[in-house]
Amino acid sequence: MKHILNKLRHFALLAFFAVAMPGVLSASGDLTLTCPEDVVVVTGANQCEVPVFFDTLEFSHDLPLIDTVFLPESGSLFPTGTSPVVLAVTDINGDIETCTFNVTVVGLNSTMPVCLSQVDVSLQNTCERLLNPAEVLDMTQNGCADDFLVYRYDTNGDTIPGLIDAFDELSTVDVLVVNQNTGASCASQVTIIGGTPPAITCPPDITMYCHEPIDSSHTGVPALTGCYQQVALSYSDEITDTNCPDSIAFQIERTWVSTDPFGFQDTCHQMITAMRFEIDSVEFPTDFDGIENPILVCNDSLTPLQIADPELTGVPLFEGFPLESPISCKVAVSFQDLETNTCGAAETIQRVWKVVKICPPVVTKLDTQLIVIADTVAPLLEIPDTLHISLATECSDTFYFPSVNVIAECSPYSVEIITPWDTLYSNGGLTHIDSVEGVFPVYYTFTDECGNSTTDSDYLKINQNILVACPADTTIDCDTYQTEVLPFIQSGNHQQLSWLGYPDFAVNCEPAVSQSFNVDLNFCSVGTVTRTFTT
Repeated sequence: MKHILNKLRHFALLAFFAVAMPGVLSASGDLTLTCPEDVVVVTGANQCEVPVFFDTLEFSHDLPLIDTVFLPESGSLFPTGTSPVVLAVTDINGDIETCTFNVTVVGLNSTMPVCLSQVDVSLQNTCERLLNPAEVLDMTQNGCADDFLVYRYDTNGDTIPGLIDAFDELSTVDVLVVNQNTGASCASQVTIIGGTPPAITCPPDITMYCHEPIDSSHTGVPALTGCYQQVALSYSDEITDTNCPDSIAFQIERTWVSTDPFGFQDTCHQMITAMRFEIDSVEFPTDFDGIENPILVCNDSLTPLQIADPELTGVPLFEGFPLESPISCKVAVSFQDLETNTCGAAETIQRVWKVVKICPPVVTKLDTQLIVIADTVAPLLEIPDTLHISLATECSDTFYFPSVNVIAECSPYSVEIITPWDTLYSNGGLTHIDSVEGVFPVYYTFTDECGNSTTDSDYLKINQNILVACPADTTIDCDTYQTEVLPFIQSGNHQQLSWLGYPDFAVNCEPAVSQSFNVDLNFCSVGTVTRTFTT
């Protein structure tokens, strides 16, 4: 721009001189200027602009000239394409005349571009990018790569922009390279050989206490920073232990490996430094005594020590983590239990915890945890249904009184079952019938060794009846009848039909029972079968 301004100032000075001194420089007539012919220049190989000189250009004028200027000036760099050039002249009268001609720069082989037949390209640390024409063209035989665009083909065979991405990795695509100025093209095959960014970025190095967990859920996992979400992660550790009095217990160099869907692997490294610590701030577990924590309740499937397992009642902590640690941490934790039985399955446990820092100077800390296990729940019972007893002569005058189902009770217990004629102190047993017809209550009392008691009751029904109830009616489909009922009716093997139900009899009666069947079914096996029981 400065050079152009200087040229314009030069024109102005000449014009002033011609007007001020017409006797010295003058001629008659008007200036007529004819521009040079348009200029066409071909670039060299791999060139996007060339210098163009106007020294040999021919143009005509009909008056003597005192100055000639080209804008852009001779020797300027012209890019490919067509650029206008202004020619400005000043005649001896100080008159200025201009004209315009074009300079066209044509790339080498712009009408017959030359592609490489096959090219390996990288994604260049990106997940996707556009192919560069210079990657596909033979730049020893073509001019400016910027004059071209690269296209690839979609599944329908149509051209689309030449965008490659991570999912093209290891594949070969057909591309078309087109000159934007001439429309001429050439073809190539491009293989994407890789170049995606690292698939993972490791978690930062971490310094922690030596008793903290070293699994990745605590120390961190890599961030997926590559192009794929379906990445398999694994790691391996190289552990270096140190001895007292070093404040570092151990160091882990963790090497993470990611494997992408194409089998490519990336690695990164994380350093985990584990420090020893002083045990002055160790937190011991609190008591389970009904004050700091609720007392524990006994369980009929667990022993007292199982109920009071440290995983449930707590362990010594430092900075929120249990003191269970590798040997290199040099901290030892142990406990000893003193058990005192209070009643039944109830116990009081005095658990003495001991924590020792082994590195000199050796430090020992003790603490006693009180754990109370009580039996506060009465036995949970399921008593028998109403019992039916028959006074018929063919029935026995004794029967086995059924036992109660004790659903839950952790302590030993005593039993009292009061019948109309006897009291049992066992959970069921043989008893003699000594009563008349009627309905009589039965009382059940179960008391555990800690004084918790449950009382419930039911009834005895005593009469002359042997049969209490027939099995309920049921409905089955014809296939079941044909395969699971009819064969046993025909064979007389009626015991195989017990799944259809059986009569209930008085508990002191065991009558002989026979069965008969009246079958009223149509040809589709639809209808009714009457089953009759006879004693």
